[in-house]
Amino acid sequence: MKKRLLALALLALGFSANTYAQSTPLYMGYYYDDLITVMHTATYTEIGTITMTSDAGSVDGCYGLSLEPSSGDMYILYQLDAGDATSRRLGIIDVSTGEITDIGVIGNMNDIGFVNGQLYATTGSYSGQQFVEVDKTDASTTSLLSPSSDNESC
Repeated sequence: MKKRLLALALLALGFSANTYAQSTPLYMGYYYDDLITVMHTATYTEIGTITMTSDAGSVDGCYGLSLEPSSGDMYILYQLDAGDATSRRLGIIDVSTGEITDIGVIGNMNDIGFVNGQLYATTGSYSGQQFVEVDKTDASTTSLLSPSSDNESC
């Protein structure tokens, strides 16, 4: 009896996950580009592309995207044409238009992600590899973990 209930639960989870995936687009950004590709998650086919613009300048790369679950805002880690890795920026992107509302310079980060409403990031090699907490209102960071060697970096 327990095996049968487990199988039904797994079957139900499979259907709900598939339904959710069909209605959720996947956004993929690229280094050294001002485009984001939108993919259909059930068929993994391209739906279209979005050209990014920012109120801080011309965009030259997306290094991370993360959806803030409670607000539905899509946060972006990006770089400007005039910038380099140490001057990457944090913003909120409107995925229907590609317009980025800039929050500020976040520094040499490799990726961003939300956990329980808090934004976190990992730094790049020019910053000595760290795991940081990010203030999503001004892009300031607080170091939480510094690996002892490059081999332990995220």
